[in-house]
Amino acid sequence: MMEKYYLILLGLNSPHIFKSKGGRKVIQHLVSLYNKDSNTSFPEGVNPVDVATLAKCYLASLPEPLTTFELYNEIRGAPSNIHVMRNILKKLPSVNYMTLEFVTALLLHISQKSLLNKASNTSLSFSLVYLLMKTTAHLRETNYSLPDCH
Repeated sequence: MMEKYYLILLGLNSPHIFKSKGGRKVIQHLVSLYNKDSNTSFPEGVNPVDVATLAKCYLASLPEPLTTFELYNEIRGAPSNIHVMRNILKKLPSVNYMTLEFVTALLLHISQKSLLNKASNTSLSFSLVYLLMKTTAHLRETNYSLPDCH
């Protein structure tokens, strides 16, 4: 259960938590561990930046973004109104909605510690919005800096 809250418990004070890139070999090891057993525990002492990069790898590996292709234009065209956006997002498959809700809560916790971790709302949004709304193929077309997950 700690893995679910690892970044909240140990990563909130890590500078540039989602902007920094994790260690390539560590990320490869973590991806290998999770490919073998999705219930595995993080090795002791793993750096929160590596865990954040692993989360980005997961989002980048999804065949469809969390916000789905079907809702992409509706989300992009929505006015800046929390009630309108909530109604659009409720159209997501439940697993997507719950994952997005978890990611959003994590980002809120991180942004609340921005004086310590230097992860402002703007830098967090630039680090993750494309991963939440686009696929890896789309990201490659736009030259988005994908996490090195392999």
